[in-house]
Amino acid sequence: MHHDHDIFVKSIQDKKKVKLSFVINERGDIRDGLFGPILYSASVAGDDSDCYYLWDFESNTGNHFLGLPPSQIVNMELTKETFDLVEFFTSRRETTDSQCDSGVNLLKTKRKESDGKNL
Repeated sequence: MHHDHDIFVKSIQDKKKVKLSFVINERGDIRDGLFGPILYSASVAGDDSDCYYLWDFESNTGNHFLGLPPSQIVNMELTKETFDLVEFFTSRRETTDSQCDSGVNLLKTKRKESDGKNL
C-alpha cells in the first residue's frame, strides 16, 4: 500500500481526479498527470503485487487504463477536478445496440453485474 493511499480512497469517494507522479522506466524518469482513480487491489499472496488502477485522461495512445504498483508511485495529490466513472467506459463514438449486446460496451456489462454502484 502506498503512503498516499488515503488520498486515493478519498478521490474515489469524492469523485475527484488525482495529480499523480510515477516512475515510467528503469532510469527513474517521472511522469506527472491527471488521473481518475478506479480501484485498488491488495495483494492476496502477501507479496508486492498491490496495484492501483487509474484512468489516464491524457493518454494519446487510445489505452487509457493504467495499473501501477505502489513502488512505482512517487506521490498523489487530490485535485478539485471532478470526474464521472461513466467517462471511463464510454467512447466518443456512438456504440450500436448490437455491440452492446456482444459485450463491447463495458459500461452496460458492468451495470448488469453490479448495478453500477461497485465500480
